[in-house]
This record gives sequence, C-alpha cells and structure tokens, in this order.
Amino acid sequence: MRLRLIGVCLLTVAVSMLCRADTIYTYTGPTFAFVDASSGLTTSNFISVSMTFANPIAPSVGVIGSVGSNATSLVAVTPAQFTMTDGVHTLDNANAQVSIFDVATDGSGNIAAWSIFASQPDIRSGISGNFALGTENLLRDASASGDPLIVDHSCFEPGNTHQCGDMASTDNVHSGTWTILTTSSPVPEPSELILFPSGLIAATLARLRKLRCGTLRADVQ
Repeated sequence: MRLRLIGVCLLTVAVSMLCRADTIYTYTGPTFAFVDASSGLTTSNFISVSMTFANPIAPSVGVIGSVGSNATSLVAVTPAQFTMTDGVHTLDNANAQVSIFDVATDGSGNIAAWSIFASQPDIRSGISGNFALGTENLLRDASASGDPLIVDHSCFEPGNTHQCGDMASTDNVHSGTWTILTTSSPVPEPSELILFPSGLIAATLARLRKLRCGTLRADVQ
C-alpha cells in the first residue's frame, strides 16, 4: 500500500514538472520620432515591454474598434511579472510605483488594442516628479487636433503637472508589434527523469527499512 502511494506521488510530481508553463507577451515599438536633447535617448531607442502570465489572456477580451474610436474598450489584466524599457531606463514590477495594463484581444488571443503605462518617483535638477514609460494605440487619428499624437513615450513629469519634459516619443503613424511565447519550465533529460524518482524511491525504501528494523528490535526486546 505504501509503495503504491509512493508511486502515485512520484507520478504527480513528474507530471507537474512537465506541465508548468507561462505565457509571455512581448511588445517592440517603433523607434522614437522625437527625442528631447536632455532625455539621454536617441532616435534609435524604442519602447519594449514583456509581460508574463500564468495563463494566456482569453480571446475576444474587450472591444476592438478603429484607432481613436469610441468603439474600442479595454480590459485590465495583471501580469505576474513585467518589464518595460526605452533602451536606457527600465521599469518593472519591482520598482514601478504605478502600473496600468489595459488590453483588448482578437479572436485568436492576440493583443490588438492596448494602453500600458508604468511610472516611478524621480528627481531631476532638484525638481521632484515622476518618470514614466507608456505605449498605446488608442490616440486620435492624424486629422484630429489637440494633444500631440504620441503612441509610445518616455518622459519626466515635474511636480504634478502631468506634462512631459525630457521627453522621447513616437507618432501615431506606426505602432509596434506584439508576439506571444509559451514557455515551459525546464524539462529534465530522460535520464534525470529516471534518476529523480529512483532517488526518491531509494530514500523512501531506506526510511521504511529503518522503521521496520526499529519495530523488529522493539518486538525482540
């Protein structure tokens, strides 16, 4: 009975080792079209994002309309881990004070509309504010007037003005692309799969033998 229980446990462990997987969504944006001289960036830099989820984002989440249309609606998602960088500065789940992940997916589960943002407190030239990285494809089209047409941006917001200084940005002509990668936990070599349960069995049998010998000695005494 004990050996049967051991076998079931070993099988459960082996299956869990083989079945663990994460889904990673990576975004690569276009190079910056505008770069402030004090930002430390160049027009060769761009925003890139990596988001890791235990399970894929479901297909047909949110509503996908044309860029800037009111028909588009996004749904908040929460990655287990994320990294966002402009090639010089990096924000992740360890140092970002604020992070927002809103997406809409198509019927195949690909991210087709998004608004992603992260920021942390910063001080530049003695002025406190927030450093922010962001990417979205929901801004108004080129014929609209008003705010600058920014898709991706890297900027410092002094005080609570929410106005970017030291900024680098793209325009809304070209947005970046998303890719999806499903990664499994490292799968042991076949020899390791054999050795792993064999080692557990040997250790368990040794323990059972020791307990049995102890019981026999007690009976003899």
